[in-house]
Amino acid sequence: MTLHYKRYGMNYKFIYLAGPIEGVNAEERDDWRQLADLQFDNKTNFVKGINPGRNQDTPYDGTYADAQRIVQNNYNDCKMCDAILAYLPKEINNRRPSYGAAFEIAWFIEMRKPIVIVTDDDYVKYHPMFKAHTSYIYDTLDEGVDQIVDLFNDFVT
Repeated sequence: MTLHYKRYGMNYKFIYLAGPIEGVNAEERDDWRQLADLQFDNKTNFVKGINPGRNQDTPYDGTYADAQRIVQNNYNDCKMCDAILAYLPKEINNRRPSYGAAFEIAWFIEMRKPIVIVTDDDYVKYHPMFKAHTSYIYDTLDEGVDQIVDLFNDFVT
């Protein structure tokens, strides 16, 4: 399975939008992803955000089979994406850390693909694992989106 999307004959660069899903409301889960994708559309014609929850019509039911389904779908998306934009805000991290996003970042480390983290949480910014393996850590979503665009601008234009 491959992500294919062409506009005017140009291939897209796909960006995995990792961040809180469990333990947050719909706005916290979706608003930043929609904003990032809108910013990609406004700044480029070649970057497309991939929302890991786009094919999950029903919430996680706690079963092993459902966990396997979600993890396999997310892993497949990560393999097909060109970079990850991980949004890890302190206010949400304080309520419930985003364990899934940490695993997804680790997959991108293993695949040697670009990792951009957006966080206002000093614990995340200065955590040795993120510090050692992430070239780009920013405070704002605008900065993270700009970095993604800059990363791929030379490859596509």
